[in-house]
Amino acid sequence: MKKSAIVFLAGVWAASAPLVAAVPATLAAAEDALARGDHRTAERAARAALKAQGPSAPAYVVLGEAALNRGRRARARGYFRRALKRDGRCAPAYWGLGRLQEKRGRLDEAANEYRAAVLADPSHAAATEALARLKDQTVSSE
Repeated sequence: MKKSAIVFLAGVWAASAPLVAAVPATLAAAEDALARGDHRTAERAARAALKAQGPSAPAYVVLGEAALNRGRRARARGYFRRALKRDGRCAPAYWGLGRLQEKRGRLDEAANEYRAAVLADPSHAAATEALARLKDQTVSSE
């Protein structure tokens, strides 16, 4: 390989490095905004991450959580499903779908989604707690 080609490739990599580093920072900003309850900022940052890196499960989960917290259930469901298309083992997406099903009163379907979350990530405490809570509700209603 010629020296000029190596220099060009090194320049391309160096020029793209800040953009690549900015994507996790943008996604982290989206997650931070979501944790603060600033759903609009979370949506903007997640969309910026999608624009910069293309489809990603974590960005779709942030969009799903923001939509769910704003009462936009159908939109949230779509984002969680998109996250699962990108990563079929995305526990937060299953957990979000479980919460949607639970809000609709579909407790069996909610339990199935929570189980999928725990199978995808056994350390997902919220899904584990939700499963236990649903089990307690079922036992107490019998």
